[in-house]
Amino acid sequence: MVRVPLGDGTSGFGVVLDEPLMTFLNLRLAEDPTDSQLAKSQALFAIWVMNYAVTDGIWPIIGLISLSEDMMRQPNFFKEDKINGRFYVWPHGGMSPRESTFEEVKDL
Repeated sequence: MVRVPLGDGTSGFGVVLDEPLMTFLNLRLAEDPTDSQLAKSQALFAIWVMNYAVTDGIWPIIGLISLSEDMMRQPNFFKEDKINGRFYVWPHGGMSPRESTFEEVKDL
């Protein structure tokens, strides 16, 4: 788990799932979370992150945690092609996108 300083004396917290994918928890705290706070936390979102934030110590590693099923969920990603206006979905780990609809991607 890493601590992500938010600039106001608090931090958010993230977990590396499958590099470069990280999930960020619904925690914003002035100190590191307790076991009780971690047990109650949920995945807020997952994104690809360049590893230098962790390897350069910008986001300090503060420990290892057991991941809940919610935290381990592998998200799909999408993009809207600015030229043709179509939507495409990449399943996590997938190399080839598939065409999609706005209805499918609006909540990703």
